[in-house]
Formats: sequence, structure tokens, C-alpha cells
Amino acid sequence: MSNRETPANPARVNSASNNEEVLNRPGTSTDMVIEDVDHKMFEDSILKPSVIATICKTFKTKAAMLNHLQWYFRPRNAYEPDRVDYNALNILAEYQVFNLEFCKQELSLNDKQTASVLDLFWSLLEFDPDQEEPL
Repeated sequence: MSNRETPANPARVNSASNNEEVLNRPGTSTDMVIEDVDHKMFEDSILKPSVIATICKTFKTKAAMLNHLQWYFRPRNAYEPDRVDYNALNILAEYQVFNLEFCKQELSLNDKQTASVLDLFWSLLEFDPDQEEPL
């Protein structure tokens, strides 16, 4: 069989299959399992592992946390007023940054573990800006 003949498995002709074949050789970087950063268990969380990683990479973590919380609690449309007061968001950002730094520096947790702990701390606050009447 010459080099110009079609291979026995036509599925290997496309470039994706060729890349998979090259990447799956022993000794390449794909020997380790690459996971999705944001697992399904974080879909309802305010702070996902990818957000934690982004915030930790910035120099001003409090400003990054505040920006994320402002984005998360933004008004749903142009006619709705602010859902959360700026001062309340500032306090919440400080609280979560303190918890983030404690998890990362003192406990040496990874991003997924940190996101889980911060989600637990957030649930302890029982903060819901969409609640009809305060408790």
C-alpha cells in the first residue's frame, strides 16, 4: 500500500482525529485528565472556580470581587432600580475577599474547594436581594 492510498479507517482522515491520535501518544501532556473548571455543582453558585481563579490572578482582589458582585446583582432590565445598594455590595465583597484569602493562604485550598467554602459562607448570610420582605 502506497502513502497516497486511503487509510483503512476513514475517520482518521479529518484533522481532529489526527490531532487526537498525536495527542494521545504516551508521554504527551494529555496523559493527565483535564477536567471542566466549573462543575455542575457550581451552576447555582455566585462564585464559581473559574471566577475564583480570575479574582486570585488580579492584584486588587477586593476590586475584582466587587466588580463581580456588581455584575451578578445588576438590574435585570433598564427600568429596574439597583437590586443591591453599593455600600452593601462593598461590605459583601470585603467579607468574601477575607474568606477567599483565608482559604487560599491559610488553608491552601484549590479553586474548587475555595468556591465550595465561599458558597457555604454565602449561604450562611441568607442574603437574597429578590426577597419580598426582610425577615
